[in-house]
Amino acid sequence: MSEVFRKEVEEETPEVVETPEVEEVEEEDVVEELEKALARSSKTIEKTLGSKLDTKMSDTVLEMKEDLKSFVKGLADTKAVAKPMISFDMKEYEAFAKSLESNQKADFTIDLKNFDISRVKVVGDISVDGSITGELPQAELDSMVSRDPQRNPFIEELVRVGVISSNLDAWIETTGQEGVPLPVAELATLPQADYDFVRNTAEVKKIGVYSKYSAEMAEDLPNLITEIKSFLVSDLRRVIDAQLLSGDGTGENLTGILENATTYDEGDFADSIAGANFFDVIETAVSQVITALHTPDVVVLHPTDVSKMRLAKGSDGHYVLPPFVASNGTTVSGLRVVANTGITAGTFLVGDFSKSTVKYKRGLTLEMTNTDGDDFIKDRFTVKATARLVHRVRENDYEAFVTGSFATAITALLPA
Repeated sequence: MSEVFRKEVEEETPEVVETPEVEEVEEEDVVEELEKALARSSKTIEKTLGSKLDTKMSDTVLEMKEDLKSFVKGLADTKAVAKPMISFDMKEYEAFAKSLESNQKADFTIDLKNFDISRVKVVGDISVDGSITGELPQAELDSMVSRDPQRNPFIEELVRVGVISSNLDAWIETTGQEGVPLPVAELATLPQADYDFVRNTAEVKKIGVYSKYSAEMAEDLPNLITEIKSFLVSDLRRVIDAQLLSGDGTGENLTGILENATTYDEGDFADSIAGANFFDVIETAVSQVITALHTPDVVVLHPTDVSKMRLAKGSDGHYVLPPFVASNGTTVSGLRVVANTGITAGTFLVGDFSKSTVKYKRGLTLEMTNTDGDDFIKDRFTVKATARLVHRVRENDYEAFVTGSFATAITALLPA
C-alpha cells in the first residue's frame, strides 16, 4: 500500500473506533454506537477499494452488525453494566477488506472492552432452582406442635379429690351389727346393739415419667421443649385417670373403681323385657344401685355405645326415645351420660361417684435438672413429671357402682 494511501486511511479512519465510556447504559444506546461505528467503517472500506461496497461485502458487514446487536441485547438482559467500547486492529481490517476483494476470507476481530462476561446469561424463566444460588431462608416454624389425638382424662371431674399427709390412707367401717332399736313399754329394758368394725388401708402410690433433651434443643427450639413438658404432664394425667378407673390394685397399681364395682345383676327383671335394648340395661342397672341404698349420678359409656343408643330405631324405622331419656341424650334415667374411650366399648358403669375418693400426697410435679447421670458432660437436661396419690372405695360402698356387658345384660333381660 502506498504511503499516500496509508496516510489518507490513517487520517480518515482512526485505528480504534470507540464509544464514550459511561457508568450505565441502555441497550438502545449501545446499538446506536455500533451503527455509527460500522457506518464509518463501511465508508473507509469504500475509500480503500475505490468504489462502493458490492453486494457480498455489504451482506458481510450487515451480518456482522446483526451479530453485534444480538450480543449487546444479551448484555442488556443482565443488570446494568458499564458501556462497552468497540475496537479493532486497522491492519487486520485492511487485510479483511482485501480478502473480500479477492473472494477470500481473512480473520477480523472486533473487541468489546469494559464488561464482565460472567454477568452475561441467556434469557429464560425465573425459578427457584434455576435462578437462585446460595442458601435459601429457613421456613417459618409454626409455634404449635402437632400430636396424634389423645384421650381426655375425666374421672377426677366425677369423684372426690383431696390431699393426704401420710403414705397410708386408713379408714374404719362396720362389718356387722347385733341388736336394733325396738319399741318398748314404760320402764322396760331397752334393746342392746353392738357393731363390728374393721380398719382398712390403701397405700399411696407413685406414678411418673421422664424425658431427656440436649442443651442445643433448649436453646434453638424452646417452644418444642415447652411442648415436650406439656406432653409429659398430659401423659401422666391419662395414666392416673386409667388407674382411677380400672387399676387392678396389684404391685404398684392403684385399685380402680371397676375393680371394686359390683357386677350387673338383672334380678327381678330377668326374662321379662321384650325387645330389651341399651336403655333398658341402664335403667335396670340404676335400679340395682338404688336398691342397694345408694344414689347413682353418672353413667359412663364408650362413645360408640352412646351413638348406638341415639340411633336405635323401632321396627317401623322411627327413632326410639324412651320417656326416661332426655331429648338430647345427655341424661338417662336422671343420670348424666359421660362418653369416654377410657371404658371398653360394649360395657357400662353406673354409680354414685361421690363414693370414690382420690387423695394426693404429692400433686402433679414437673422438675428439671442437668445433673442426672452424665447429663452435665453430655450437655443435656432431664425433665420428669411425677405424682403420689391414693384411691379407694370403701367396702360398704362397692354396691354404689355397677358394671357389666350390654350384650350379656340384654340376653338376661329378654324373655326365654
